[in-house]
Amino acid sequence: MLSVFPQLFFLEQIAPFILRLALGAVFVARGYRKLKGEDKSMRARIIIAAELGGGILLLAGFLIQIAAVVIALDRIGALWKNKFQNLEFDLMLLTVAISLIFLGPGILSIDLRL
Repeated sequence: MLSVFPQLFFLEQIAPFILRLALGAVFVARGYRKLKGEDKSMRARIIIAAELGGGILLLAGFLIQIAAVVIALDRIGALWKNKFQNLEFDLMLLTVAISLIFLGPGILSIDLRL
């Protein structure tokens, strides 16, 4: 493969690490904000658990692929429920989650050793 910067290939495990931290931080913030909200229905509790739990797992680097699947399903549900109104942001989060399913955890994760 032709590459402009072939000397950077040894850093290939940093990309999923950065994606994992960014996605985890977004979902911890989203889950925490919803936790402090007023909607306490069963559906809201499931979404809070998925977002907050998935975000924490991503930040910790544990069960990355399972957490990414949960977050991807959460984003598909959000796209469907909101009738594709926040399309760009939700698609970006969905794409990052799907990327982590295929790329794995990257460096500095518990999953890397498993």
